[in-house]
Amino acid sequence: MSSLGINILVTGQLRTPALFRRSLADWVALRDEGVLGRVVVATWKEDAEREPDLVRELHEQGCEVITAVPPPVRGIGHIWPQTLSLDLGLREFSSTDRVLKTRADLHIDAEFVRKLATDPGMHEITDQAAAFGVFGGRVWLPWFELTKPFYMADECFAGAAKDLARLINYDESYSVLYDIGCGVTHVRRFIHAFREPFGIFDRFLSRYADAGHFSPERWQRVEALLSDDGFLDVLASYYMVLAAFFRIEGGQGTITFRDWSSGVRSPGAGPMQTAFGPDQSWSKDGGHLYSYDEQWLRTVLNGKLPQDALAKRFVEAVERQKSVGLPLDPQVAPVVPSRMPA
Repeated sequence: MSSLGINILVTGQLRTPALFRRSLADWVALRDEGVLGRVVVATWKEDAEREPDLVRELHEQGCEVITAVPPPVRGIGHIWPQTLSLDLGLREFSSTDRVLKTRADLHIDAEFVRKLATDPGMHEITDQAAAFGVFGGRVWLPWFELTKPFYMADECFAGAAKDLARLINYDESYSVLYDIGCGVTHVRRFIHAFREPFGIFDRFLSRYADAGHFSPERWQRVEALLSDDGFLDVLASYYMVLAAFFRIEGGQGTITFRDWSSGVRSPGAGPMQTAFGPDQSWSKDGGHLYSYDEQWLRTVLNGKLPQDALAKRFVEAVERQKSVGLPLDPQVAPVVPSRMPA
């Protein structure tokens, strides 16, 4: 495909056929407009046999279905079936094809799919970031978690096939050597390609991976992390990587999937410390702190939040990381979200 336009890759189980058919109807309409290219479904043989009517309908609509036997070892969070399905699916595309990876039980607003396909700003990357050789273009994600580096959305994402292939690894050290805990399947997917060019993330794995999610000590743990300048260096590096290599947009109405996909609670423009408190949490039990756009991210990186004590120390951490060459161009404005939280 050209630099504009996008293909669909559905991975994993054929869950929620009714919702999947809703997505399929959107894709067929967009394909008829010339906005979408191929629709490839990489699923498991047992799912295809269980849903023969759905598979037949996919073929009738011009979609391609590839099946495989799932790996016998599923891994933590079913990481190995997820990884294999993505791996098999991406092999169907050329390296420069732009691909939106999604799943059958998730719906993405059709107008947002159009935006991914037609807006160059959703994938163009600066020369400074491209020089690191991780991605040749930005990868779109609907959200990231504020307190745990590389705890980022993996239910759907989009980018060039060769860039998405960097999200595939079969490295079991993340289960054996590190106690990553909550979000481990997300972290191991996204951190791997950034560890070699940015060695600071090894420090995260060995010292700061526990952010207290789902524990009674969640907020005490967050407070302890934020009081540690070493963690702020890691957090600044994480935010700089997000700003340089990713597009974050998943506001209200964009994604239908889980409760946290609503996109209605992102950090505000107040003092930085307030973004890390329980009042900002999506879930009081887990204490997740999500952002569904880049506005707060770029504001804090550019030192434009009210300068409370945490914001001042964070600015110093950003300057330390910039001094060792991390990519950040504060003049690059984020893409304007197509939907904003109410």
